[in-house]
Amino acid sequence: MGGHLVRVGGVVLAALTIAAGGMTVGVGTAGALLSSGHSDTPCPPQVGPWFPHLPTLEEILMPCDEQEFFSVSKVGNAYLGYRGPDAAAPGQVVDFEMWFSLDFPLNRNDVPASQPDRVVTTLTHHVPRGFEFRAAEVRSDWIPLDATTSVDPVTGDVTITAPSDGWVIPNNGTMDTLNVTMTYAVTEVGEDGASRVGFTGTDSPVSGQWAATGNTRAHQDFMEGPLGSASLGSTALGGAVFGSSDS
Repeated sequence: MGGHLVRVGGVVLAALTIAAGGMTVGVGTAGALLSSGHSDTPCPPQVGPWFPHLPTLEEILMPCDEQEFFSVSKVGNAYLGYRGPDAAAPGQVVDFEMWFSLDFPLNRNDVPASQPDRVVTTLTHHVPRGFEFRAAEVRSDWIPLDATTSVDPVTGDVTITAPSDGWVIPNNGTMDTLNVTMTYAVTEVGEDGASRVGFTGTDSPVSGQWAATGNTRAHQDFMEGPLGSASLGSTALGGAVFGSSDS
C-alpha cells in the first residue's frame, strides 16, 4: 500500500481502471486500485467517494498527487472503501474515511432490492501509535446517524457502535453509501504506519480478521533529480535516499 495515488488530468486513474472493467478487488483484505509515484502538486477536492469532479484544462495537463491511500474490498455482497492520508506529521489533524456500498463499480447493483437489508452494527479502526482519536461521524446519503464511541485503553483501537437495529447500507441503485469518518490528531509518526478496519454485521469478516488496511508514513521532503526522487531527512547517504520515482 506504499506510495501515492496519483491523478493525471484531474481524473483518478483508479476510476478509469474501474470504468474499463479492470478494478482490482480483494476478498477480506483491501486490494489497492492504484499506487504510483510522487507529484508535488496536490489534487483538487473530489466530489463523492468514488469519482472526481470535472477537470479543468489546467488539471488535464498537470499530474497531481492525491496524497492519500485508497482501496476497495468486496466483503460478502458489500463493497468496503477505505481512504486516508499516505503521509502525516506531528501537529496535523487527519481524517480516515470508510464507506459501504452495494453499487460498485459505476451503477451496478449486485443485491436486488427485495433482499434483506445489509447492516453494519460496529466498526473498529486501528491506527498507528501517535494518532489520538478526536471525533467520529456516521452518515447515510449525507444524513448523520446516531453512534456511540469507545477507545480501547490498551490498543488504542476505536470502535463505534450503531443503535440496536444497525446502520443500513443503502440499496436504492443510486450509489449512495454508508460513510464513516474518523478524525485524529497526530502526535508522532513511527515506522509502523499501518491502519486497519474491521466491522460486524451482515457479511462481516470472520471474527479477528481485518477487512481493509492502509499505510500512513512520516512526511518527507522530496527533491526530483536525474536518478528519480530523493527523500530528504533520512540518515542514509548523508541524509538523502535515492530511488526510482515510484514509491
